[in-house]
Amino acid sequence: MGGDPTPWATPAPVSPRPDATAGTGAGAARREVRVVVLATAAVLAAGGVVALTVFAATRTPSPTVRPIVVGEAADRRAQIREGGPIYVADPTGGRGLWLDLEAGRLVALAVDLPGRPDCIVKWRATRNAYVACDGRHLRSSDLDRYASTVQGTDRPGRPKGAWVVDLTRRLPAPGAAEPRRAGTSAPTRR
Repeated sequence: MGGDPTPWATPAPVSPRPDATAGTGAGAARREVRVVVLATAAVLAAGGVVALTVFAATRTPSPTVRPIVVGEAADRRAQIREGGPIYVADPTGGRGLWLDLEAGRLVALAVDLPGRPDCIVKWRATRNAYVACDGRHLRSSDLDRYASTVQGTDRPGRPKGAWVVDLTRRLPAPGAAEPRRAGTSAPTRR
């Protein structure tokens, strides 16, 4: 047979380095893995920074419970005499308190029944009494109260005559709770 070699019998040229062509060989594979790992780490770090920023921006410190001014004492006394007890929301996020008069003295009352923090007491003007969650009629003397004073001198944030209530000093109810059923006579208001 003749001496013409067939094109498929000719050996392919051999490169001096096995990784000389782009995208082939062990060196290129290591570079690709390094790029993927670094990109993943960068994405995770950026996500962590975003999460910390959101946490820091939305985190609110717990309010400090300290004495609060609930109004000018003479004004509050007149309002209570005219319309009955006044509910005041607790600025620290608590349940609030009732402002009332006992024998002409201002009192700041807790809104929950003594010994039963799950039982909220409400003022019912139509019944002229505080009414517990179980329907019992109560007097102001049946409720715990907060220490309070009327400011005697001007101080920053507390002008003379301001009624100041100390929400950190809860005092026990001075009177024993006498259970009364709904429909029975309630104590007479001033």
